[in-house]
Amino acid sequence: MIGLSLSFCVKDIIEGRVALESVEKIISGTFFTDRDMFHTGMKHGYCHTYWRKDPERAHQIAMHLWDAGKIDQPRSRGEKPPDIHDGHWSAEQ
Repeated sequence: MIGLSLSFCVKDIIEGRVALESVEKIISGTFFTDRDMFHTGMKHGYCHTYWRKDPERAHQIAMHLWDAGKIDQPRSRGEKPPDIHDGHWSAEQ
């Protein structure tokens, strides 16, 4: 599966709707330039808002996805992030 929203996709994973193993990548609207910036953004932003049900597990999942190279950030290449109007999961890119 390909996710189209970091916040909603990780939330689906921690809430048991999607298995982490089934995630090929997440195309995110974020724009983090390095791991430290990503870590800080997740820890002090996303964990307290989108993932407040299980912030520690969500943070671990997000960092795992980052370290595995599964977070794609089109904005870092000057491209538009995905439109999630029709949902935040796609079977193909």
